Amino acid sequence: MLKRKGFTLLEVGPPCRDSRHRCGFLTGLTLIELLVVITIIALLMALLAPALQRGRQQARAIACQARLREWAYICSTYTCENDGKLFGWDEFFGPFFSWFYRDHNGRYYFGPYRRDRGRLLLCPTARKARDYEIPKVQACLELGDKSSAWAWFLTYPGDPRFIGSYGLNFWALTSYPSESAGAALPASRPPLWQSCLVKGAGSVPVLLDCRVPHAAPRHNNDPPDAEDRRSVGSGAMWTFCIDRHDAHTNGLFMDWSVRNVGLKELWTLKWHREFDTTGPWTQAGGVRPDDWPQWMRSFKNH
Repeated sequence: MLKRKGFTLLEVGPPCRDSRHRCGFLTGLTLIELLVVITIIALLMALLAPALQRGRQQARAIACQARLREWAYICSTYTCENDGKLFGWDEFFGPFFSWFYRDHNGRYYFGPYRRDRGRLLLCPTARKARDYEIPKVQACLELGDKSSAWAWFLTYPGDPRFIGSYGLNFWALTSYPSESAGAALPASRPPLWQSCLVKGAGSVPVLLDCRVPHAAPRHNNDPPDAEDRRSVGSGAMWTFCIDRHDAHTNGLFMDWSVRNVGLKELWTLKWHREFDTTGPWTQAGGVRPDDWPQWMRSFKNH
């Protein structure tokens, strides 16, 4: 040990001669020790994987709501310039999807309010059509599901082939199809909303996660008996009853708010002016837990 100007210096001995150690520090691992380390890492990954998956799901749900808020701005601006009214059927389906694309005069109904005519149609959880293909048969619709977008091949304008993840509440339109539209009318026609300037607008759905581009739910529609049922036999509500966001779906409402909606809550929303929000599939209407399909029984009741 040496002393120099107030500092004490330690003498350093010769390097260690042991081939496995240098100055007491382990420089190598045995096979058993390596296996233990690998096992610990694997266990940590297994514990973290569910949390990471939930984080990704939450991020996609937030991004979905952000896109619906862009639609909220578009729709609110449109209604402010049209006395509180959205478009009617002939503007929506005459020709098809003029609110997404253009009408027979080449006008984009929402053209002044939006630039991106593709991204806003897609929920981040369902960005591609099933099998990554778009139908090639004219007027053919490929239904969407939990993780797939719907896809439609149309003949106008310019033979567009496009996909989407959201669907419009039919009852939010301002007019039924005209006779010239050639569309099938509902058997009984509840009054349409006609305007967004209504009481309880925050309970009136406009645009939601959906298996099809638009649908007209009734209060007595049955829930789908399977998670990804691809049948229309139970009514229109099944198209919106889609477990895309952890037992919830995202929706834009007529007060231009955006929020997530429990799947059983869909039957309590005010889809049209005469929709019974205490219908047979609500707690107020007497539904029992065992009445729901097996895949929905664990979801929150409403």
